[in-house]
Amino acid sequence: MVINWEVWDRLPADIQQAIESLTPWLNQAMHDASVQVEAQGWEKCAGQTVVQPTPEELALWMACFEPSAEEWIRQNADKGPTQEIYDYLKRLVQE
Repeated sequence: MVINWEVWDRLPADIQQAIESLTPWLNQAMHDASVQVEAQGWEKCAGQTVVQPTPEELALWMACFEPSAEEWIRQNADKGPTQEIYDYLKRLVQE
């Protein structure tokens, strides 16, 4: 998972905290990767090829991911507003 700093900065603090609390190692890996990508640019970062999905491809990916998202929402419902967090992040992806 990679998120650019401008999008991250627009997230409310409680959403940032929820994402950061997932697992410490994931948070550190995401941070390190984001810093590297921001510093080097996508095209130069570890020889990566950047592909921008079409709207149809994005819709297909989201449909495939939906069962995992629903499971995450169910498993974490007692920890906070999981549905609201998911809906908010889904809107950000669409932006």
